[in-house]
Amino acid sequence: ANAATSVRMQQVDLLERVETLKVLTAVSKSGLLSKIEKAGVLSQLEKQGALSQVEKLLPLADDYRVISLTKTIVNTPPSTFYFAAIALALAEAGLIYAVPDDSTGAIAAQVITGLLAVAAAVPLVVTGKVSGFIQEADKPLQF
Repeated sequence: ANAATSVRMQQVDLLERVETLKVLTAVSKSGLLSKIEKAGVLSQLEKQGALSQVEKLLPLADDYRVISLTKTIVNTPPSTFYFAAIALALAEAGLIYAVPDDSTGAIAAQVITGLLAVAAAVPLVVTGKVSGFIQEADKPLQF
């Protein structure tokens, strides 16, 4: 267990270092992905122009500290995400119960807030599942 933990910690340190050094921005400025695309290395992606599009987005990943955010999310207990999804669902149920169904506008508001609640709750549950999977990565996969 110590060897696995040691390796995992080194990987996290590497990711922090990648962020600190703004490696993603450096890759973008160097044009590396465009060069790979022009060389025809990844034919399907290059036909779509995907690498050069990703390359343009890399500085945003640095600016928004995506690596730190991902690390925080991965280290958050899955139950936190599940609790947030349940709280959101209960709040929406309370809103639907409290708002009278006496006008088209009120019903429309209930439908809109219901859709927004689902749109927020589903990613919370998925994030909890992914976070839990990653946190238990040293355990064998079970299907």
